[in-house]
Amino acid sequence: MTVQRTRLSTIAGPTASGKSDVTIDIAMDINAEIVSADSMLIYKRMDIGSAKPSKEELEKVKHHMIDVVEPWEEYSVSDYEKDAKKAISDIMKASKVPLLCGGTGFYINAVINGTFKTPGADKKIREELQKRLSSGTSLKELHDELKKIDPDTASRVHENDNYRITRALEVYYSTGKTMSYFRELHDKESNTNFEPLIIVLDVAKEELQKRVELRTKKMMGSGLLDEVKDLLKNGCTEDLKPMKSIGYLQAVKVLKGEININEAIEEINTETIALAKRQLTWFKKRTGTKWMSPHEKNSIKDEIRRFLRL
Repeated sequence: MTVQRTRLSTIAGPTASGKSDVTIDIAMDINAEIVSADSMLIYKRMDIGSAKPSKEELEKVKHHMIDVVEPWEEYSVSDYEKDAKKAISDIMKASKVPLLCGGTGFYINAVINGTFKTPGADKKIREELQKRLSSGTSLKELHDELKKIDPDTASRVHENDNYRITRALEVYYSTGKTMSYFRELHDKESNTNFEPLIIVLDVAKEELQKRVELRTKKMMGSGLLDEVKDLLKNGCTEDLKPMKSIGYLQAVKVLKGEININEAIEEINTETIALAKRQLTWFKKRTGTKWMSPHEKNSIKDEIRRFLRL
């Protein structure tokens, strides 16, 4: 028996590629609501450094999966999958079109293919890895170790991401199998309820660099340092995962007197471009994507209309 799958359009791409602008414009035209697939937009209070849509943009089109949890609350990819799928279902029940929009590949994949199952925690190995870190081994060294064991997973994870690096190593040392093995196994067995159209915004390298620099300048001018001061006053500690993300990490360094604002801006730009490269690598590995320029809004709109048969 053939299962009828729901058609789901996604506008994806690297950070600062103009996803929100394109998606809002299209959503207004096709009676859609937007489901964010951005791992920073889920956090309340973190508006400027995450480049959250403005109040005016949020009023134009209803957004889901924004301001879901506090920065100190745990929120997994599985949690996102459950909540995002409920949002999509609610949108469709209201006779509207769901549009998935974001640059977090883990989130997009979770909605379309589901989250892959990995072995349970191995407390002993996890403690050994944390002991190594507290004894002088750097996260970069653990990331380099992961590169040798599982280069595909290492390419998806930032070298400052303590949780994902140690989790991938923990899985390997406890089972002898890599995260990539479990991911591939899931991909072979997954039976998705969605038929996806994934449009990736393709921006020239020089233009992306300019967009990133403008984004950083806007963040600083909009009060990123004040936002971080408020976060630290209201229960956020600098060791929280979202506080180690690009922009927030550098703002904390400025407030502690470790770097000046110009150095922070340069570091944010460099790290954002590196993030964009990793995102592009992820999307290039995925089959079935359509690469289009953010300047081709009408063509993107037509592509989505054809796909959804609107």
